[in-house]
Amino acid sequence: NTLMHSYGRCGCVDEARRVFDAIPQRNPFSWNILATAYIHNGFLQEAKGVLDRMPQPSAVSWNLMLAAYSREGLTAEARAMFDSMPELNSIAWNSILSGYAHTGHCVTEVLTVFQRMPGHDVISWNTLLLAISETGDAGGTKRVFDGMAQRTLVSWTCAMQANARTGNVAAARDVFDKMPLRDVVAWTAMLQAYAQDLDSLEALFRVMPQRDAASWSLVISAYGEGGDAWKAKHTFDAMPGSSRNLSCWNALCHAYLYNGQLAEAGGVLHRMSKRDVVAWNGMLSCCVQRGEVETAEALLRDTLPERSPVSWSTVVCGYAQSRKLDDAREIFHRLPASERDVVSWTALFHACALNNCLDEAALVFFRDMPDKNHVSWNAMAAAYARAGHTAEAKAVLEQMPCHDVVALTLIFHLAVQSGRLEHARSLFDNVVPEKDLVAWNAMIGAYAQNGQGDEALLLYREMHIQGMDPDDVTMSSILAAHSRLGQVEQGRSHFVAMPMDHGITPSEEHYACMVDALGRSGQLVAAEELLATFPFHPSYVAWGSFLAGCRINQDVARGERAAQIAAVLDPSKCAPYVLLS
Repeated sequence: NTLMHSYGRCGCVDEARRVFDAIPQRNPFSWNILATAYIHNGFLQEAKGVLDRMPQPSAVSWNLMLAAYSREGLTAEARAMFDSMPELNSIAWNSILSGYAHTGHCVTEVLTVFQRMPGHDVISWNTLLLAISETGDAGGTKRVFDGMAQRTLVSWTCAMQANARTGNVAAARDVFDKMPLRDVVAWTAMLQAYAQDLDSLEALFRVMPQRDAASWSLVISAYGEGGDAWKAKHTFDAMPGSSRNLSCWNALCHAYLYNGQLAEAGGVLHRMSKRDVVAWNGMLSCCVQRGEVETAEALLRDTLPERSPVSWSTVVCGYAQSRKLDDAREIFHRLPASERDVVSWTALFHACALNNCLDEAALVFFRDMPDKNHVSWNAMAAAYARAGHTAEAKAVLEQMPCHDVVALTLIFHLAVQSGRLEHARSLFDNVVPEKDLVAWNAMIGAYAQNGQGDEALLLYREMHIQGMDPDDVTMSSILAAHSRLGQVEQGRSHFVAMPMDHGITPSEEHYACMVDALGRSGQLVAAEELLATFPFHPSYVAWGSFLAGCRINQDVARGERAAQIAAVLDPSKCAPYVLLS
């Protein structure tokens, strides 16, 4: 048994099997050691064969196989095994719970398994906490955390990371400061929370009692993404030689790539004792982002020592963004069929969708793709939504096995686009898990555009209370709401206060909103004076707003002048003549 175990640990599964076959009297340990050897080396089918041939599989044997399926993300196989197990102990329950939690299943599914468990230990509580924290639901994470009778370092770290994911770094630091004990993982998680605040990151890194490769890599990456490649290099040079692993080299390479320094990144790649596919994929991605897709293809074809589906998909996406669909197709079809995964298939139908070939994208998605994940479902729905096909987008979302944050947000935006404001508001209040500025703007804008200015202004006040700062899109909706309500002075107050209160310089759209407000209220002289004092040449939209005001107030002379100017600015539009008539 010891010899078989040694062979299994060093990857010699054939030798382990020969030893097993030579054992004259096998005990349960022999069977479990052989199954473990197969599992350890990724041969799950062979391990399952061992389990099937065992004379009397024990709970340990069943749990070995169940845990292996869960770790590999094979939740269907894990669930089938779980349902066929003669006895379910806490290890089995925790394995199936972990399988659901770590493979992107909806939190509701994880919660259903958790609630079915006959008892909960700290492992099951931590698994549930981790699943909820990874969605960014800080409130849900806190409720679970507060309900735990026993907390470990993992529990505290999950609670801290959930706050960090929602951008509440102060709350994350509060949890960090209250931790009874901190390990290097907790310190690194707090560093991650400070990734956008380089001064706080530096201060914390200086007092960190123990640093590992992960913490060094994180700081190097943070400097790179903060635009300071020199500090990233300085930090890399300050590392003890024993701490420099592949992730640190990749972080330095990424820092150069992020700042567009391809030559320096190439130098790092050639200095690396082992160049992995992650660093090369970063180089491909940087070329694509800079519009140098042909360079990326040349690297893919001639230079990369190893290619992954991500490598091919990066170049496919690059050609798609450059509107070169034929080249994107060619690269995809050069990828061996056996290596095409959900990432590469998603890249292909995304290329079709970006180039207005929705029918082809739909064929790739519904007919050709063997597997789909949340990203591919969301991408297909978003492609339909961008093209204005809300019914098709809604149908795709309805077919999704489970909705994640992106899908729920997309459902909300579709409700807004279709003018179903009551439904949209219900989704906004109760379903959209992460209300970012885009979501607030969508709901406020929907109210403003559909004649519900009072609701738009109420929601804007609520947005302020929630601590969300407006942007230029928000202010356009607020000015439009005041205009439609006839509240010229209130609109003017917001317009004048934009630079001082929010740091927003009024754009042409904001000026056009004020012209519209003045015109609707009958202040046509003031509206015309504002047009004359625009800090830029008034566009068709601004003159169109003024013309609408002239029509409302039956000022024919001004209306004729406005119509003539609007027609010159955009001869293809017939609206000025319609309004004038």
